[in-house]
Amino acid sequence: MFDLERIDRNLIFMPDVKSEDTATWWQILRAGYTAHGLDENLAVYRRPKNSLSSNKLEAIRRIWNLYRNREKLSVIASVYYLFFWALRATVRRL
Repeated sequence: MFDLERIDRNLIFMPDVKSEDTATWWQILRAGYTAHGLDENLAVYRRPKNSLSSNKLEAIRRIWNLYRNREKLSVIASVYYLFFWALRATVRRL
């Protein structure tokens, strides 16, 4: 959720990459804005069995490509961040 009274609207566009929502958030955060979490659910997310989100190998590939191609991170930094991304994703589902 974006507060459009605080965030420059030019930052809120979906780039033409896979995982465009993640790339958009990184773009906003890189511009100096701060994200805050809430302790309440504002939406329900339904993930069908054959959805893009359900394919974990494809998810890893998408995140890796964001790190390497969009963010231009080194291989070592990409491995580091991918490891902790996967760890958080696993713990979140336990």
